[in-house]
Amino acid sequence: VYVVYRDHCIKLDPASGSRLGEIELPPVEADAEKPTGWGFIAVQDDVIVAGASPMYFDGKGKPGDMDNWDGTTSRRIIVLDRASGEPLWAVEAQNGFRHNAICLAKDKLFCIDRLPDPVLQTMQRRGEEAVTQPSLHAFDLRTGREVWKLDADVFGTWLGYSTERDILIQSGRPSRDMLSDEPGDRMIAYRGATGEVLWEMSEKYY
Repeated sequence: VYVVYRDHCIKLDPASGSRLGEIELPPVEADAEKPTGWGFIAVQDDVIVAGASPMYFDGKGKPGDMDNWDGTTSRRIIVLDRASGEPLWAVEAQNGFRHNAICLAKDKLFCIDRLPDPVLQTMQRRGEEAVTQPSLHAFDLRTGREVWKLDADVFGTWLGYSTERDILIQSGRPSRDMLSDEPGDRMIAYRGATGEVLWEMSEKYY
């Protein structure tokens, strides 16, 4: 069992709960705008995927508020060997990796590099712009090689993948207990291997 606690990932024996060790993220350059730390964790076979250096915006509410995006997005993704904790590869976001839009397949990592819409709107009011337009990426899970990338129609806050059918879904997760920027009127399905669009739907869903 892997549990993120403060700035460590703790390994626990699933049978006894005893502590087996810790995994630390590699250090990053000292920068007040890029605090280190774990923001997201996922496990696939022999690797651990970390969303590292979680981002903090202007959210003045408490965790759980529907309009507080602090900690929902990370500046980088780091993939580590599950046994040794050694880093395998890392990628830096141009905007930010939303945690619910990081998705693992057997041999790939899918992610969306995009800031929350309300954060972008606040930046626009200040005369600022996002670094780049939103993008959807597929990386080789063990090497970090970019398999494909899409810059068009990247709107989602959530990714889901079917191993059996090799289909990746980009959409939102609108509900009463989710953040207020979750889209609920569009969905796109892609071939996981190539990024080919299989179908698209523009209808309300809940």
